[in-house]
Amino acid sequence: MHGNEVSFNSDLWLRAESFIESFSGDTIANVSMVKASPVVLCWRLQASGFKVNVDAAVDVSRCVSSVGIVARNDLGNLLWAAAKIFRGCVNVEVAEALAILEGLQLTNSDSRCPVLVEFDALNVLNLCKGLSISRNEVDNVVQDIKDILDNRDNFEVQFAPRYYNKAAHEVAKWALSGYRYVDSFDVHNYVFWSSFFPSWLCTLIKDDVVFAFV
Repeated sequence: MHGNEVSFNSDLWLRAESFIESFSGDTIANVSMVKASPVVLCWRLQASGFKVNVDAAVDVSRCVSSVGIVARNDLGNLLWAAAKIFRGCVNVEVAEALAILEGLQLTNSDSRCPVLVEFDALNVLNLCKGLSISRNEVDNVVQDIKDILDNRDNFEVQFAPRYYNKAAHEVAKWALSGYRYVDSFDVHNYVFWSSFFPSWLCTLIKDDVVFAFV
């Protein structure tokens, strides 16, 4: 082309028209139409025990990161939630690993029921399972995660896409946005909810449960 006039071969065009017309209405009607099932992009119910979703957020400009943790039972009911701020941590991989570690530590009780910890950091999961090797600052955190998993056979970690991990993601984002409010966190830059929960979190959980039963 490049400025030249485009022409069509008339014989080729006629053959194409004939080919298209060869498909009669009956032929088209006999083609089965496959109806796609709606894709539910939400948190999924645990078969038994409870599930802990964790996520992290990083604000490089303020040299701070946060983690969000949300625990729910096999009915989708909110058990507890937490958020924590880490000053000086801007490595995304480290922040994600810290989120997993915090979730495991908060869940590390005497209960023997199955506990599934979900997160959307596949690279950190591979480190925890020994499927990849890292030689940076995340190693110490990953080792702490492995130590807990080795001692608790009812604990399991699993990757979950971001849309399954929305509640934990929103808690981590809230922590960063609320960091400037001193009364939002205790002296350890930590907040824990177990009986009274913020309305925005309750709304997220309610939406998740509705779709989980679809």
